[in-house]
Amino acid sequence: MNNLIDILGAFIEKAWDYLCEIFITVILDTIVSFFSEVVDYFTSMRLEMGVQIPFMLGENSPVAEQLSGLKKNSQGGEGIYEGVFNEQTNQLDSIRWIEGKGLDPKIKDLLKEENIVTFN
Repeated sequence: MNNLIDILGAFIEKAWDYLCEIFITVILDTIVSFFSEVVDYFTSMRLEMGVQIPFMLGENSPVAEQLSGLKKNSQGGEGIYEGVFNEQTNQLDSIRWIEGKGLDPKIKDLLKEENIVTFN
């Protein structure tokens, strides 16, 4: 887990332009739902198990502070970062900020104990 956080931090410093190209912002007019916005998003990507590691990052994470400048058109709501870390290339395959009027209880529960949650 610490290795992923270190790699994310180093990646952000070295590849700001690249990150801007792959970064997506989603603004919802509802609460960010774990199943609709997290599970469905990662399922639609058809990730390669053991190589591409999906993760969710709370906005209070130290790594998230480095990403905060990428929030495009933020409305000041609550949100999360969702991304895919590629273990073969040691890079992010994708990352997005998703924001809504709040976070559903499942997301809050997962992020309560960890600022970054991986789904492998």
